[in-house]
Amino acid sequence: MGNKPLMFKKLLIFFLLFTLPVEAGPLHWFKTHPKTSKLIAAGIAAGVHAGGLHSCRTRGVENCDGKYGEAWAIFGVTTAANFVMIPASEKLGGWQGNAMSYGGSAAQFGHGIIQWRKEGHVETHLFALTRR
Repeated sequence: MGNKPLMFKKLLIFFLLFTLPVEAGPLHWFKTHPKTSKLIAAGIAAGVHAGGLHSCRTRGVENCDGKYGEAWAIFGVTTAANFVMIPASEKLGGWQGNAMSYGGSAAQFGHGIIQWRKEGHVETHLFALTRR
């Protein structure tokens, strides 16, 4: 009875010594599926940009992109350009292609965050709370 745990530990050590290292995880997946990861990054960036633009425009259009007119047209052109960069970056290849594709997604993602953080009504509420 007392010998079984010791035998199990020896067997476990034996298997751990002779097993090959496994290269699984998100970084390995991104390296083996570059086009898919670029499409996912562009989709996430477009979603954040759309959410930020919608959030900004529901609070008032004066501070948002496009003011009273072409805000969604700007979003459409930016998103289309970001998705067109993916095949162009695949042709270019290397770090330049990755910088072009992921850089465009990062720029659109950042712009969406900026739109999301523009809160016109928060300043007015804070102003109303602080005045006498």
